[in-house]
Amino acid sequence: MEDAFCCICNDKAYDVVLEMRDKVANYRKVCCKGCGYVYANPRMTSEETKVFYSRDYTTTYIKRHKKSSAERLAWELYHSARQFDAIRRHVPLREGMRVLDAGCAFGSLLAIFKEFGCDVVGTEPGEEYRAYHRDLYDLAVECDLFENVHSRFRDYDLVLLSYTLEHVREPLDFLRKVGEALRANGIVYISVPNLFKPPHHATAPLAASHFQAFSVRSLHNLLCKAGLIPVTIDDTTIPGTILFLATKQNGEAPTFEFIDTHADVMCTLQAYQTLEHIMTMRDRHAAETMLQRSPEFSDFLYFILAAVHYGRDSAKSEDYLLKTIAAKRVSRTKEPLNWSLADAHFILGRLLHQQGRYQEAAGELAAAERLYPQLHTFSFLRAVRSYVSFPRDLQKGQLYYLRLFPLLRQTHLKLGLQDKAEEALKKTGWLGISCQDGPRRQTH
Repeated sequence: MEDAFCCICNDKAYDVVLEMRDKVANYRKVCCKGCGYVYANPRMTSEETKVFYSRDYTTTYIKRHKKSSAERLAWELYHSARQFDAIRRHVPLREGMRVLDAGCAFGSLLAIFKEFGCDVVGTEPGEEYRAYHRDLYDLAVECDLFENVHSRFRDYDLVLLSYTLEHVREPLDFLRKVGEALRANGIVYISVPNLFKPPHHATAPLAASHFQAFSVRSLHNLLCKAGLIPVTIDDTTIPGTILFLATKQNGEAPTFEFIDTHADVMCTLQAYQTLEHIMTMRDRHAAETMLQRSPEFSDFLYFILAAVHYGRDSAKSEDYLLKTIAAKRVSRTKEPLNWSLADAHFILGRLLHQQGRYQEAAGELAAAERLYPQLHTFSFLRAVRSYVSFPRDLQKGQLYYLRLFPLLRQTHLKLGLQDKAEEALKKTGWLGISCQDGPRRQTH
């Protein structure tokens, strides 16, 4: 381990944000007093980093948290499709486009670009992923850290950094090397966990395997210092995630107009720790209290309250789901894509189906389908289905998209809409899920 300092403003003064004991080691995250950048201090050395990500990361952090490699693969496909949808709304994709994915993991996102007709290549140090690259997706992947082999990559139209940057030991140097890999008008796509809107639980962006945790402000400042101009900033489309699109800049870097403070970070962390308690304990009273004090979290709290009542009080659950949908629509700003909104439509549709209100259920499920990424359009899912069988695991999980079409088919059959039922059956077949899978009542 070695000491670190802020790579944005070079200030060595900091306040401690979090100290925890991971199952592997102690770790600490700190907040720069100069600009609010949150980073690990101390951090792994260069050699420790190489060993960790080539051998230990998947064993220690990926396998431990997932029930099976099949369920993990299904989640990667679903999440990659969401990112692909977000990217193509802002980037004019074309056949033959040169795409580089630095830190491609399973290679799911890169496989979608390949299916689209792009010329793709990736880098990934994790040895566990090689079989997926070779046998499943037939991808050309350099098995090393990007920063070790960056000189081999030049003149790319698009560089993907999908949940990569938080794992990079020297992010400023890394981004400068990414800039060198871009052609003159090339674009870099970046997705990272959002420090101020955590994806899963309060400390997710501050995980032991992350060298830094980003807010919109700190990532904007880091990109500018690295010689990249942010052209699109989105923290609403994918819950818990910041999406940035940036290009090479010409001339002087923009000044740093925005900074975070230690108080900002701690206030957010405490709020999300409260939310985590509410979500884990299904604490109805705490949720109702926080709803009064912190209306900015209303969409999330309504969703939790809907889950609390699901299977117990259908009327209350339905009411809270409708409030969730209304709140999420208000908070969507400019972005029409919002998959947490799609999840709410799906669950409401499932609830209505269970009550025999098939016409209303069909409307909610159709709304969910419009908002979800069209994963069934990618023909490589056939290869995935033959490579690994995952439907049973999916039925236990919360991958609502992959359970949508069987339920949609059953709803259309109840309404006597045979043509629509056949269409849903076709999409079900693409996903390799049994057409008998129906709505499942949650137990508490």
